[in-house]
Amino acid sequence: MMNTGKMRSVRSILAASCVGLGLMAPMAAQSETLADALVGAYNNSGLLDQNRAVLRAADEDVAIAKSVLKPVLQWTGNLTKSYNQSVSGGTSTSTFPTGFRNSTNSLTTSVNLVASLLVYDFGASRYSIEAAKETVLATRETLVSAEQQILLRAVDAYMSVIQTQQLVSLRENNVRVLTQELRAARDRFEVGEVSFENQGRSRVMLKNKGHMRVYAEQGTGLFLGAEFIGPQAEHIAHLLAWAVQNKMTVPQMLNMPYYHPVIEEGLRTALRDLNAKLKFGPDIINHCMECGPGA
Repeated sequence: MMNTGKMRSVRSILAASCVGLGLMAPMAAQSETLADALVGAYNNSGLLDQNRAVLRAADEDVAIAKSVLKPVLQWTGNLTKSYNQSVSGGTSTSTFPTGFRNSTNSLTTSVNLVASLLVYDFGASRYSIEAAKETVLATRETLVSAEQQILLRAVDAYMSVIQTQQLVSLRENNVRVLTQELRAARDRFEVGEVSFENQGRSRVMLKNKGHMRVYAEQGTGLFLGAEFIGPQAEHIAHLLAWAVQNKMTVPQMLNMPYYHPVIEEGLRTALRDLNAKLKFGPDIINHCMECGPGA
């Protein structure tokens, strides 16, 4: 009862539409096209197999409903056979001799044939057939709807993969741009640093913990700022703020007086490290730089 011609036409239209979508989308260098994804989703869908089985069952219900109007012929057959044998004994007479035997065999056969035909049932059978046909049509539309849903989900999943790939590519480009900006930023300034674990005044105060980083512009040596965690950070921050406000360079800051023993000698060590990286002065030596005047 399944209308295969209609189903094939619907599938052809859907397939043609999907191929058109595949041609419209930018699919360069893809291992699988949109048409391939749709074919795979259609052929491997368990939901479609389930709906096809339901449609076949609905078609069979129409044939069952029509069979009520057909004549029904029933027949039965019966075959019975009995066998009986008896032996009797007694005195001999003129009628029956001694040791008389009697045997009886019988065979009975019967065949019944019954034919029936529905004449009139007030239209119940006709309405039952029409209801079965409508069920087939409804089941067929359900199958078409399931096909459309499967194809739509396949298109959505395929386009989601493409979108995700483009987002990944965009973010990779962002990472490359940020890396170049970071490299350019590092080329614009240098960093000098010092640890306060071995700084003289900090050790005397038993507060020899902390780290400082100072920043300056490449080429000009202009002092840009600093990061500092350590003893008397608020006082050194005040001095560094004056240096930034006065647009001092690292060599100018190193030309300022540094007394001994003070925490500011740690700042001088960081500035010397920065000055060496800016190529304005010699490389910093490894021994203690806060060991006395002129060190």
